[in-house]
Amino acid sequence: MTKTLRLFFPVALAVLAVAHSAFAQYGGQGLGSALSSDPLSHQSQVRAGVDDIASRASQETPFKIIKDVKLGLKDADPDVRVSELTKLRDLQDPEVNQILIQSMADEDLRVKLKAIDILGARQANAAVAAMSSMLFLRSTEQIVKLHLVSELGRIGDAQGTLIVSKTLPRPCRTNLISQ
Repeated sequence: MTKTLRLFFPVALAVLAVAHSAFAQYGGQGLGSALSSDPLSHQSQVRAGVDDIASRASQETPFKIIKDVKLGLKDADPDVRVSELTKLRDLQDPEVNQILIQSMADEDLRVKLKAIDILGARQANAAVAAMSSMLFLRSTEQIVKLHLVSELGRIGDAQGTLIVSKTLPRPCRTNLISQ
């Protein structure tokens, strides 16, 4: 029996050593392993989508973001233009408001609405005059007028509030004044 164990022990060690080196070739059970039970462990820990955009935006300078947005606004696809405008939402640069005001004149409705909504969210007083004049144009679509009124109220500028009150129908104005 001891003779069998003496022969078996070195053979067993050799088999385990070969198996261990083969297991190491595949990466074992650790992070990024092909044998891991987690199907997404081979991917990085950064989640695609909003987290990816936010982390990239925190690493880029405002100058680079504005430059990329200006380039992206020349794209023919309106979805690309809308996504480029979304990048400007949290930038604190005076040039951003001018880009958004220019984007209100875009031919696509989605781009116009996104620019108007971002200007309202930024509470950009510089946009009140352009938004007010757009409100009285006959060529302005009704949905755009609705967003303009909403965002002028959100900005809260006195000039914008006066214009919004003038656009309301007469019965609504008298109810507002009497309250």
